[in-house]
Amino acid sequence: MKGAIKKETWDTICQVEADFQRIRLLSLSLKLKLDNVYSQHLVITDAIRDKKLDIADKVMREHLIMVNFDSVKLKEKYQEYFK
Repeated sequence: MKGAIKKETWDTICQVEADFQRIRLLSLSLKLKLDNVYSQHLVITDAIRDKKLDIADKVMREHLIMVNFDSVKLKEKYQEYFK
């Protein structure tokens, strides 16, 4: 029983990861907010390097909210790529 539950959990994780990778690839290929994404990544890495974790956390949350918003739009537009 435990093995079956772990397999189901792993399958769910793999599906979520696959969807996330599709979203990333579609976003990059469509150049959705590419400048903004790049800027956010720079701010996050600089903040981590400078041990300004509050800034890194804030910008990471903003980044993930943006990704979630874009994912809804992409899943609607490209339904055939998602289960």
